[in-house]
Amino acid sequence: MKSLYKNLSGYWPFLIILALWFLFSSPYFIKGLVPFPSSYQVNFFGPWAAYPGFTSPVKNNAMPDVISQIYPWKTLTIESWKNLSVPLWNPYAFSGMPLMANYQSAVFSPLNILYFILPFIQAWSISVLLQPLLAGIFMYLCLRSFKISKEGSLIGSIAFMFCGFITTWMAYETLGYAILFLPLSIFSIQKYYLTKKTWPLVLLSVTIPLSFFSGHFQISFYFLSATVLFAVFKAIDTKNLKDFFLVLLYIFCGLFISLLQVLPSIELYLQSLRSGIFEKLEAIPFGYLPTFIAPDFLGNPVTRNDWFGHYAEWNAYVGILPLMLAFFAVLRNRTRQVWFFIILALISVLFSFSTPFLNLIVYLKIPVISTSAASRIIVLFSLSASVLAGFGFDFFIKDLKDKNKKYVFYWVSFFMLVFLLLWGVVIFKLIIPADKILIARQNLILPTLMFGITVASAIVAFFIKHKKFNGILFLSVVFIFVVSFDLLRFANKWMPFDPQNLVYPNVLITKELNNLSGYERVYGLGQEATNYYRLSAVEGYDAVYIKRYGEFIASLYHGDLTESARSVVSFPKYGLDTPVAINLLGIKYVVNKKSDGRASWNFPYWLYAPGTFTQVYEDSAYQIFQNNSVFPRAFLTGGYKVEQNPQKILNTMFSPQFDLQKEVVLEQNINRNLDASASGSAKIVSYKPESVTIDTSSTGNTLLFLSDTYYPGWEALVDGAKTPVYRADYTFRAVYVPKGVHTVEFLYNPLSLKLGELGFVLGLAGIVFLTLIKVKKII
Repeated sequence: MKSLYKNLSGYWPFLIILALWFLFSSPYFIKGLVPFPSSYQVNFFGPWAAYPGFTSPVKNNAMPDVISQIYPWKTLTIESWKNLSVPLWNPYAFSGMPLMANYQSAVFSPLNILYFILPFIQAWSISVLLQPLLAGIFMYLCLRSFKISKEGSLIGSIAFMFCGFITTWMAYETLGYAILFLPLSIFSIQKYYLTKKTWPLVLLSVTIPLSFFSGHFQISFYFLSATVLFAVFKAIDTKNLKDFFLVLLYIFCGLFISLLQVLPSIELYLQSLRSGIFEKLEAIPFGYLPTFIAPDFLGNPVTRNDWFGHYAEWNAYVGILPLMLAFFAVLRNRTRQVWFFIILALISVLFSFSTPFLNLIVYLKIPVISTSAASRIIVLFSLSASVLAGFGFDFFIKDLKDKNKKYVFYWVSFFMLVFLLLWGVVIFKLIIPADKILIARQNLILPTLMFGITVASAIVAFFIKHKKFNGILFLSVVFIFVVSFDLLRFANKWMPFDPQNLVYPNVLITKELNNLSGYERVYGLGQEATNYYRLSAVEGYDAVYIKRYGEFIASLYHGDLTESARSVVSFPKYGLDTPVAINLLGIKYVVNKKSDGRASWNFPYWLYAPGTFTQVYEDSAYQIFQNNSVFPRAFLTGGYKVEQNPQKILNTMFSPQFDLQKEVVLEQNINRNLDASASGSAKIVSYKPESVTIDTSSTGNTLLFLSDTYYPGWEALVDGAKTPVYRADYTFRAVYVPKGVHTVEFLYNPLSLKLGELGFVLGLAGIVFLTLIKVKKII
């Protein structure tokens, strides 16, 4: 028994991490609630909100993207994998666009295996909740590799596992995973230099695709940058270039494995509007600094009293005590390792706040980094502060042992001054609007109390002298309790846990939507419904969508070439060319919310000629109308015109003299003789995400038009023989089909994926090769 106790006693920090994680996750494990903002969904979002009866209180309304993007994409991804198909294409948004290449679908995430073991919502819940646990464990290993004490390592790991970035982005199941492998990669490098063994290098290689397969390229880029910077630091610190180049080779192997995801995503990024938008986005103003001390000083979306800033994007909270200990590490800095994390934290602040350094990044027009939310690099500050907190604790304990009170006095004085300044702002009603003072005051009380407990415990530890009093143990227990209470409260306040039966619940309209699913397009529902219920839609919401398609839809407003919005494509209900476009796009069904009546945001079916729309469904909240003038999704045409100028293509298409069912506009001469008088038919016999099969029959040579988005990687076969796919009518697809009866297959087989697969194989081979020669001591 004593032996068992001795063995377990060495792992007590892991037990505390596990206990804190269980307390945080207890609504799921004990009450059966799931980490999903479903109460917000059914009360305010999508078709569910039109029906009474959903009374669950809404905890957090700051996560609409989970409902409209992440969760539906995950259902598409898992469904495709279960059908033994790589989830490459999403036919249910933007008239078709890449799924895997949009990155946030996290198609290659190893966590997807959970969905093959557990029911979907259970797998989703576990995948979401594992993030703080893994972050805590990896950070603890990282800190221990720096020879930080178990107590200091535990404090740093708790700070990171529930830091602002991981907490506020946890429900997305992507950004947290993209960064939580950074402590593990640093641990791998540190462990290699300590042991010279091969396994840390292999682990280092593995952490890179684990991050890049997690679903957020920007955060994975920060992960990679910090990893390389630490490798450079170790090379400088040890003056060992041989080990440095070996570490770099293993990093490159991990990068090559990641190309499986990265190359298709680069291709989509270059085709998207986002690739050309270089602007300063989500820069944190310096007025947001008080939230580093008191995270809700300026309000919190959960309590509906946030009034300044973007809580999720700008959150850098690591806990009041870890922040204080990190500052103490700066005061008592004795190692180059501490300097590395101080510099990393400063870099993070300089590029996340509105500074000249951030302006330079935007000016340089660096792909992805200059087009994304600048504030997200603040996660490197959170990581650095967590590491520094571990060092700071050990420095503090050493000063306690040495009875060195000088730096402790400076430390306490600095933070006392900070709190006095914040209370001065509140009491004297400075800077903050008068009607917001109460919010700041109430949310400053708890941080002040925890500061007071920290200072009081330090005073007790330093000044009480009794042979039975262990000041170090006392201080360790109090500090661990304070950081645990603070960050567990912070995380639990933010994270929504809602009843499982509210996650995409069945209501009258959703039951009917199942009957509409397929390739016929539906308008009037948001992406949260079209993706989930497999309804083909012309609109969409994604950070990277096909720019050409967005231009086409936006240009329907007035007929002039127009760029669409940054992340959203909205179909113009009252556009100049809308009456023609709804037919060309194949919009067969229009869903109308009855309570909205004839509001401007409803599609104006009542303005069209009698007989254009026929009501085919009605319940207490919704009506569905069928468009009787809609073009078939695939049809044959005997004529085409060639035009390359984008505006002239649009002018030609929507000219009154141009019949879109008899002619198409191509951007090149196909050197084929078409029969303008030919008659025939085209029937879609199979419509799957990555393949469409159409049977055609015609009396002459024709073009087969398919109103799906044109995109590199789509190939066509006519009776098994490859034929070119042409961009038609600005953004759609067409192929040449000779007269007679034929079978045409559209297949999505992108070159970028093939190159990614090659990189994946080369990366694995590189790891094996390097490991073999390392084991044989060739290098």
